[in-house]
Amino acid sequence: MDRSFFIVVNGEWLLDGPSHAKRLSTQALCPLADTLGHLRDGCLLLVKFRDPGGGLSVDPSAHLTTLGDAFHIKSEPLAAALLRDPLRGALVAFFFEGTDSEARCIVDVWSHEFLADVERADPTLRLEAFDLPPRRSTTVDAEGLIRALYRAAGTRDAELFAVHASRFLDSPHIITALFSHLFSIRSDDNLRFPIQVKKIAEQLRILLDDPKSAVRIGHVRKSHLDLWAEAQGLRFAFLDGGQARIPALPGLEPMALRVGIYSVRPGVPQGGDRERWSMTPFVLGDLIDRARRVSERPDARRFTEAARYVLEPLVGLEHLRSAPDTRVLLVHGPLINQFVQYDEGPPHFIPFIAPTFLQRYGIDEPSVARVVADVPSDTSGQPMWNQFMAIYAYVMHAIHASTTPIVGVVERATGRAVTSAVLARLKLDRVVTAAYVERLDRELEQYEITDDFLFGCVLRAGEYLTPVPIQKNPPRRAQDRWAPVVRRYPQPTALLLKTEEANFPFRVEMNAAAAAEHSFLVRFLFHTARLLPRYAFPVGLDIVDKYAKVPDWISRGVSTELSATMLRRAMRTGDANIVMQMRLLLAKGPRDFFYRPDARGL
Repeated sequence: MDRSFFIVVNGEWLLDGPSHAKRLSTQALCPLADTLGHLRDGCLLLVKFRDPGGGLSVDPSAHLTTLGDAFHIKSEPLAAALLRDPLRGALVAFFFEGTDSEARCIVDVWSHEFLADVERADPTLRLEAFDLPPRRSTTVDAEGLIRALYRAAGTRDAELFAVHASRFLDSPHIITALFSHLFSIRSDDNLRFPIQVKKIAEQLRILLDDPKSAVRIGHVRKSHLDLWAEAQGLRFAFLDGGQARIPALPGLEPMALRVGIYSVRPGVPQGGDRERWSMTPFVLGDLIDRARRVSERPDARRFTEAARYVLEPLVGLEHLRSAPDTRVLLVHGPLINQFVQYDEGPPHFIPFIAPTFLQRYGIDEPSVARVVADVPSDTSGQPMWNQFMAIYAYVMHAIHASTTPIVGVVERATGRAVTSAVLARLKLDRVVTAAYVERLDRELEQYEITDDFLFGCVLRAGEYLTPVPIQKNPPRRAQDRWAPVVRRYPQPTALLLKTEEANFPFRVEMNAAAAAEHSFLVRFLFHTARLLPRYAFPVGLDIVDKYAKVPDWISRGVSTELSATMLRRAMRTGDANIVMQMRLLLAKGPRDFFYRPDARGL
C-alpha cells in the first residue's frame, strides 16, 4: 500500500552544515538528504514532532522541496522547533510513511545511547554498516532495521508515533473492513487512504487537546471492582428488536416483529429479583389504520423499518413505566433514527397507524397535537396525527424528556455525523478557522472517511470523545408538508467510545438525562464491553440480541406458534373455504416442489 523509511541526521550537521542554519531561520527549510526514496519534490506532508517544551505539534501544510541537489522539508513550525532544541550531540530521526505525493513525517530526537540500546537488543542489526550513527545524513530502508527502530522509538514515545493508530489499521478485523471500503473510492485514492486517515486523525487528536475546545478526549480507568461496586443492586435494561418470519411461507417479507427486553441487577443473588425477561410480539397488519388508506400499496421493507423504529422505543417507554427503578435503558442501535421518508406519499406510501393500537400506549390525537405542532392535513382536511412521521416525533420527544437515562449503542459508527459535529464545534470555539474546516471536509469527502475509521485512529483503548450534539434528520430531505414535523425531532447527543485497540469505536447516542451523567455511562459501557474477550461491545446487548433475533435454526417453534395464530383467526371467520385455503397454504414448505428452481433454466 505505502512505503516507509527513516532518514537519520546528525544534529550538528543539521545546524552547522553549509547554509543550513540560515535556511532554517530565514526560509524554514530543514535539510534531509540527496535522495528521499520514492518521495518526490512537492510531496504533501503532515509533520509531527515534539516542541522543546515537550508538547506535540503538527504542521499539515508542510511539503518536500529540492534546493540544489538536496531534499528539504518546508515547515515553519518544525524549523522554529529545531532551532530552539539543543541538537548538538544528538540525532534527528525523520520517519516517512506514505505515497510519493502524500506522506506523514514523524520527527524524533535521539541520543547516541538510544542507538546503542537498539543494537544491544539485537546485535545482528549491524548499525555501523548503515552509517548509524551518521556523520551527516543516512537513509534506512532495510525492512528489518526499519521495524527495529520503529519498535524502539514507538515504545519510547507511543503518542508521537501514533502506535495505536497503526495497530488499529493493521489488525486483521479492520483490514477486512478497510479493503471493503477501498472498493467504494477511486482507484487513485486507494493507496492514499490509510495515510490520509492517519494525517487527519493526528491533527484532530492535537486539536481536541486544545484548552479552548469544548469537545475533548476522556479516559476511562479500568477497574471492574469499582464499577460493579457502584452498580451493585441497580437495574439495567437492554432492548433490541427482531423480525419474525414464517418458514412455511417462503419469499414473504417479515409479517411480525418482536421487541425483547432483558434487565439485570448486578450483585443480586440468582434466587432474588436478579433478571427479568420480556418479549412483546407485533403482527404488522394489526398496526394499519384500515379506515385511512394510502393511495398505493406500501413498500414492505420501508414499512417494516418504520414499524420497528416506532415500536422499539414504545416498548422501552412501557418498560420504564412498569420498572421505574431502571437505572439505565440501553437500546441496540441508534436512539434516534433517520426518519424523513416514511410518509404516506411516494415513493414508500407508508400507511397510518390504527388509533386503537396507539390507545394501548396512551397515545391519542390531543396528546400528539400538544407535542407535535404543524402536523399536515390530508386532502379532506383531517390532520394526519396518526401517520408514522407524527407518531415518531411524539415518541422521540417522550424518549428525550424521560428522566431515566436512555442510550442507543451503535456497534459501528459509520457516516460522518460525529466528525461533522466535532469540526463545527472546533470552529465555534475558534480552535480552527472556517478555511481549515472546509479543507478537511474536502479530504473527508474525497476519501469517504467515516467516523469509524477516523476515530478508530484518533482514540486509544479506554478513551472516548466527550458528548457532542449530532444532526440526524435534516428537514430538507423530507417532503415539504412534513418538514415542519421533522424540525421538531429532538437531536441526540453522542459520544464515541473505544474499548479495545484493534476494534472500531462504537457510538453512544443519549437523551438529555443520559448526557447529564455520561461519565458513569462510559465507565459502565466500557466495563461491560470488556467482560467477553475481544468482543468490544456491551455484553447485555449481546444477550438481548440473541433473545430478540431468533435464528432460523431455532425458529421452528416460533413459526408453529405464528401458524397456529393465523389458523385460529381464519377459524374465527366461520368461513370453511378460508380455513381450507389457509391449511393448504401452511402445509406447503419452503423445500416443496413448487418452490424449487426450474431445472430447464439451469
